[in-house]
Amino acid sequence: MRKLKGKEMEKLEFLKKRSILIIDYILGKTPSPFVMEMRKSIYFAYEKKNIKALEIISKDMNSWMNSMSQEDIEKIERLLNDKLEYDLVDEKLIQRIALNGKIMDENEYRIIHEYLSDVSIEILSIEEIKKFNNLLLDFDEKK
Repeated sequence: MRKLKGKEMEKLEFLKKRSILIIDYILGKTPSPFVMEMRKSIYFAYEKKNIKALEIISKDMNSWMNSMSQEDIEKIERLLNDKLEYDLVDEKLIQRIALNGKIMDENEYRIIHEYLSDVSIEILSIEEIKKFNNLLLDFDEKK
């Protein structure tokens, strides 16, 4: 098992906590063997220090949440914000910026910049990374 350095360990810890909070919320609403197995997978990936697997699981959690009611999404957002000081609004904003193809202000610029420095290359394709980098460059040129 490889040793993780400071930032990698923080990311691993964050991804585990985030995924467990979401999966526990789902289990509280609709317990199922599949969701229980997913929960075990989160702990297994964490124990193996497999950041890539936890990133994939985290992305799957986002997809699951997109199919939830607005009420459930808001409850999960509050839970994540309270427990992890994490805001899903940023993820929704990232999706909107990607669709619009334009960064509108300094806040959006900061969010995209942080997103690119935090996200793993396994999560984004080279094309997506280029697209976001071009959006950052376009915004810089207009300043």
